[in-house]
Amino acid sequence: MRQFHELSWGSRYARMGDEAEAKFDQLFPNSAPFGLNRPNVYVPDLPAFIRFMPDRLMHDRLVECKGVGKDQLLKLKVDALDVLMEWGDHLMVQVFVWDSFNKRWSLTPIDYIEGPADLCEIKKFPEGTPYYPIPLDAISTSWHDEA
Repeated sequence: MRQFHELSWGSRYARMGDEAEAKFDQLFPNSAPFGLNRPNVYVPDLPAFIRFMPDRLMHDRLVECKGVGKDQLLKLKVDALDVLMEWGDHLMVQVFVWDSFNKRWSLTPIDYIEGPADLCEIKKFPEGTPYYPIPLDAISTSWHDEA
């Protein structure tokens, strides 16, 4: 079976983020949806600052939800990291990582992800979008077992 990142754009788009966002909502029910969720607009025409808005809003932070599988790599688009850092100029940004393979999660400041990303060799998704393949063990974070 192909890993999620190896699927076509259409297959990934149909379910991207759903599992990680659902897990976040289960753990943090006092959050609100914030970013775009497959809107009925042509997203590539939107400015990056809008395209890559974080997924959730809490009273004191914004949260980007990301899922990780068996390969234990956080695949973060290059443009998305730049935008998340920019959002951090307005309100603290954290990344919620749901590791579906090990059934664990973490909530990590975006700054803790920027450093390891800078050390990665940039790769490309099948449609050509560049991303950082960040090994989970390179991120300084605390892990919590599935709730």
